[in-house]
Amino acid sequence: MLFCAVMLGLAPWVIYAQAENSRNRVEFGTLVAGTNGLQYKEGEEIPFTGVSVEFYPDGTKRNIRTWKKGLQNGPLIIWHEETCRKKEWGNYLNGLEDGITLKWFANGQIKSLGHFEKGKKNGLFITWHENGQWSSGLMYKEDQPTGLTMEKATNGKTLQELLYKDGKILKPPTPK
Repeated sequence: MLFCAVMLGLAPWVIYAQAENSRNRVEFGTLVAGTNGLQYKEGEEIPFTGVSVEFYPDGTKRNIRTWKKGLQNGPLIIWHEETCRKKEWGNYLNGLEDGITLKWFANGQIKSLGHFEKGKKNGLFITWHENGQWSSGLMYKEDQPTGLTMEKATNGKTLQELLYKDGKILKPPTPK
């Protein structure tokens, strides 16, 4: 877990440092989607490989994306405009979300954590309320909810419990 925390903290700076020193660093708006769905530098015929950086109007970073042969490949980092804190951190493989994705509220409180494999939810997904209170937890298998989930209000009171199997509800919600 410590490794993940260290990597999440350092990843934006490592990627940005690489982007600053790279011939293959572009502003995101200069990439153009081809008819094949791949991203290209304006005026070029070879799909883009490198790092794109997008900025808010005030000049602060909005996001950093990594690309390989025109598809998102590698880390994606997005920042909140109003606080400049991280909004989302995830990973892509061949244009699909792959690995752990974390999202935060503008106040810096964690919003959600989930795992993707080849663009599909696979594994544990947890959400929190903006006040830091746990909101819900649910397992996914091949993009389908499975197992027991519980949803809680911002005060911690249980709102409902559901039991899923292969994406279908087996147990009706508990009364609120």
